[in-house]
Amino acid sequence: SYHEINDEANRLAHWLIERGIGTEDRVAVLLDKSPELVTTALGILKAGAVYLPVDPTYPEDRLSFILNDAVAKLVLREPVTDLKDYPASEPELIRPLGPANTAYLIYTSGSTGLPKGVPVPHAPIAEYFVWFGEEYRVDETDRLLQVASPSFDVSMGEIFGTLICGARLVIPRPDGLRDIGYLTELLRRE
Repeated sequence: SYHEINDEANRLAHWLIERGIGTEDRVAVLLDKSPELVTTALGILKAGAVYLPVDPTYPEDRLSFILNDAVAKLVLREPVTDLKDYPASEPELIRPLGPANTAYLIYTSGSTGLPKGVPVPHAPIAEYFVWFGEEYRVDETDRLLQVASPSFDVSMGEIFGTLICGARLVIPRPDGLRDIGYLTELLRRE
């Protein structure tokens, strides 16, 4: 539920803040599509930090390049667990956060050379989500299947656009998008 997602994201934000993570600190996340990816991404933003999604299926040389180039303060290669002792309340940020601060850092495909990190501030992405909800009339009756790689810009809309509009995000099982029988059943059922 939205309540459970919010509570878990707040707990993670408290965990991050306890480790000194705050505004403009980059947190690299190497998780595939999963509920844990959603709560991790949201928790990073709630701590005021910069969400840096990195597809864990990338070749090792690409992963190394991105992680070295990004200078992430923290790299999460698996979900943070045992957060039950952290409060579910909204966290207090360690540094001020404003619309011009970076929300996420996405790396380009690198098709014309080396991948390049593109920082996206909170203001334009917030404006995009308002437009998205109004233009496509997304609401609680809608469902969206998460298909984009976590490190592809479209995943921001899939995760955050869906949540902001109150819709349901349907997360396929690992490698589920390659199984036509599973995918057909998932689309029919959900």
